[in-house]
Amino acid sequence: MQSEIPQGSFILVKAVDPTTLKVGDDITYFENESKVVTHRIIDISIDYEDSGQLGFHTKGVDNPAPDDYVTYEGNVIGKVIWHVPYLGFGLELVAGHLFIAVGIFVVLFIIAVLLKTAVTPDLRNAGNRERVIESPK
Repeated sequence: MQSEIPQGSFILVKAVDPTTLKVGDDITYFENESKVVTHRIIDISIDYEDSGQLGFHTKGVDNPAPDDYVTYEGNVIGKVIWHVPYLGFGLELVAGHLFIAVGIFVVLFIIAVLLKTAVTPDLRNAGNRERVIESPK
């Protein structure tokens, strides 16, 4: 799906009733216990291999051939409704280094507060200043 949804994209998936899915929908599903995949539905089998479940035949958009497995409806996480290219890489980096990301955020916040304090004139004491009025001679 590289040409339409590049690897490392942030994908928003909506859980849907598998019976509402149709050919052409992009779905995210568990390929196995540890791997999640997003591919396009190219065919749907009802009661696949007498399992009582729908079977989704999928294919990566840029792959030359369909996937050599069928995804059961129970493995479908949901339908892709939105994506942002490459944002997933950034989120993965932050999640993998959460302590560093929080530290950077805190440092940037402190710098912003210090800059605001240094640039903003001290208006708290502006009303307490004595005014000198010269009397006409």
